[in-house]
Amino acid sequence: MKNINIRLSLFLRSNRWSILLLLTIAIYLLILSNLTLWQGVGIPKLKAPFADMQAILSASDAYREGYNPYIENPSDPLGRQHVYPKPWLWLGYTGITQDHSKFAAILLMSFFFLLSIKILRPENGNEFLLSAMLLLSPAVLLGVERGNNDLIIFILLGLAVFFLDSKSRLLDLIAYFLLFLTSILKFYPIASFLIFVRIIKDCKKFWMLAFFFIIFFGVYVAFTFSDFHYLKDIVPKPHGRFTFGAAIFFEWILDEWPVNATYIYLMAAAVFFLAFLLSSRTGLAEVRKDSINTVFFLVGSLNLLFCFFANTNYDYRCIFFVLILPWLFECLKCETTPVSTKRYIKMLLFLLPIVVWNETFITLIGLKVGAPGISKAKLITMLNLYILEHLSTWIVITILLAFCIELLKAPIRDKVVAPFHRATH
Repeated sequence: MKNINIRLSLFLRSNRWSILLLLTIAIYLLILSNLTLWQGVGIPKLKAPFADMQAILSASDAYREGYNPYIENPSDPLGRQHVYPKPWLWLGYTGITQDHSKFAAILLMSFFFLLSIKILRPENGNEFLLSAMLLLSPAVLLGVERGNNDLIIFILLGLAVFFLDSKSRLLDLIAYFLLFLTSILKFYPIASFLIFVRIIKDCKKFWMLAFFFIIFFGVYVAFTFSDFHYLKDIVPKPHGRFTFGAAIFFEWILDEWPVNATYIYLMAAAVFFLAFLLSSRTGLAEVRKDSINTVFFLVGSLNLLFCFFANTNYDYRCIFFVLILPWLFECLKCETTPVSTKRYIKMLLFLLPIVVWNETFITLIGLKVGAPGISKAKLITMLNLYILEHLSTWIVITILLAFCIELLKAPIRDKVVAPFHRATH
């Protein structure tokens, strides 16, 4: 009994910040739900609970009943078409139906927060506050309130990284499968495969894995190619509020939608050039230690970068900022981390609250889009806040890109450029 008490005491002491974070999340969600304060903190709550989970499961129900949910989805309470790849439609054959949407969403939400806390593992008050700041932000909670399937992608990617860190061949294979699964469930996680350039030291093993992935993904695309005909026209391209993406900054600046792609291409080119110049000045070349946090950082950053430049997204894509925090914490605590690296990290941590909490700022000063009687001064304030948010996002993206370039530059040179150079000469 004494040993049990000692072990329990040690567990509580070593995990006190994680336990406090879990309790804080639970209390905050209870307050939001019971007092119906979702709208008050900048989260546009829909009447249908966990609306995105309902959309997915209703589409799989319709598919099982013989409908084409890409065209019509009579089971959905909001009449929405299915906007995801076909594997989501196979859920109906597992016995999971729309009737299970609430239970499935609550289970998904619980697992998301538990895994997030496991990944973050705050060790002091500052790390606790930054972790809570992100997990309780309207950008992240928007995905929770909707029961959005980005939470599933986050969980699968998080588990894959943990399995890759296990040093077990079986778990490595499971991790490869999970990464492949995420890329067919939603295409943007395909960016995650760049981590293998860094974590797989053997060049032949890397190319073998790349070959098998290309083959499997090519076969999948060939068998589901007809579905792309529907998806290209119906995949949402959100704009205005609650959005994340390269085009949104220009929408607020130019007051037009859709935004001329030329502006985005020029800005993206400038960012890539600037990030490449900054990469050698980040000091990361002196940070030799690789850890599981490095892999989490790359997975989170690569997905954020892909989503940011490829399309406009809803704010819940910001859940992937959770994956970058542990590496930032680790670098700040490490005495050997160069001052230049810490400087960029502190800039990231300063700008991140602006990116994920802006909707709350807008709500607190009493601004509602489209509401009658809003003064010109309030509209100008709102415009300035959104310009600030999306400008901050561009700066965050630039720094993340610079870090990724520096972390991946040498491995790409050794595993991709050098073998190609030898083969051509």
